[in-house]
Amino acid sequence: GHAGRFDFILSNPPYIRSEEIGKLMPEIRDHEPQGALDGGATGLNFFERIIRQGHSLIRPGGFILFEIGMDQAEAITRIIETHGGYESPRIRQDYSGFDRVLSARRRTLG
Repeated sequence: GHAGRFDFILSNPPYIRSEEIGKLMPEIRDHEPQGALDGGATGLNFFERIIRQGHSLIRPGGFILFEIGMDQAEAITRIIETHGGYESPRIRQDYSGFDRVLSARRRTLG
């Protein structure tokens, strides 16, 4: 298997809430595959899966990094803290000042 083999898992997962897809700008809504946008009812489906499954794939001290929706940092932080096994996430903003990147380091112990 791949257990503990990766230094980084980097993802720009689908993170739009299903009910919001129809409200997106046409240049996004009409030209991106639905599967690249739809993060489920909460927009968090893929984050939950990657955080849970990725933990065993990342070596201790390795990182997960995500592009996130501007209002999702708190919810994703809660998912990480609930899972355990990761240090507290760091959030970085984009040039507009919105939360855009979340990274978390896998704990070296436990």
